[in-house]
Amino acid sequence: MHVLSTNHVLLVIHCTVLALMPPGGEAEEVYGLQGQEVQMDPKVTAALSSITWKKEKDKVAEWDRSLGHDYYGRCLTENQCDLHNSTGVLVMKGLKQEDEGQYFAEINNKGPAKALQVIVLEPVSKPNMTTSCSETQCILTCVGEETKHTKYSWKENGKTTPGNTLTVQKSGEQSKTYTCVFSNPKSEEHSDPLTEMDLFPGPPVGPIIGGVLGGVLFIVLVAVAVYCGLGRRGGQNKQDTDGQENTPLQVVNATDTQNTQNAGGQAVQGKSINSLASLLIFQHFY
Repeated sequence: MHVLSTNHVLLVIHCTVLALMPPGGEAEEVYGLQGQEVQMDPKVTAALSSITWKKEKDKVAEWDRSLGHDYYGRCLTENQCDLHNSTGVLVMKGLKQEDEGQYFAEINNKGPAKALQVIVLEPVSKPNMTTSCSETQCILTCVGEETKHTKYSWKENGKTTPGNTLTVQKSGEQSKTYTCVFSNPKSEEHSDPLTEMDLFPGPPVGPIIGGVLGGVLFIVLVAVAVYCGLGRRGGQNKQDTDGQENTPLQVVNATDTQNTQNAGGQAVQGKSINSLASLLIFQHFY
């Protein structure tokens, strides 16, 4: 008894589904962007003598070989619809959300009618990309304003990968690019691209260049300081020797006094040079 009861319920459900299906079978989905136009094609192969388009049960447009065109409802307004009598294609312009629904085309007054499901979409927004990275791996996440029939994918150097997340391994190819694509059947937007260099930047270049330049400057300054110190000392020694050979005995004491003063001055200069060199070494390494 239980089995019979279940079968009866299934039979009722099956009959109900058949009753709700459009006369021409399952409806084909047709997409259009809000504010733009949609083309509904009945895909007629035979010659047309008449065609009538309806939304649910209400007429929107019809053509008859002897009577010509007539428009109804939302198509009644001028230039809102075009019905091509050679192909049976109905073009609806300035789509609004209320235009969404099932439409049927009756060809040459014969059934079954061709069924189309019109779906009105909004243009997708430009997506943003977020990253979560370690030293060797990044997880990229794409975020857009999700509406009907939106989807995510990734472009990686021309390769397409579906989904809103992408795991990236460090490869050393710093020119590799990653771009998120956010789309629906009628529109598409791309995020700003990221390169592998953006994701894995490596050590900063500025401090390295600064250290090299600082080292070169330090070497040059030390060399100049040593050269100047040796030059002054050599010139002063030569001057003192020449003076001693040409000065009478009675002024030796004065000359010795001058030499002592020069030696003291050279000692001070030497200490200053050494202090400068020590300061440069300290600044370079610390």
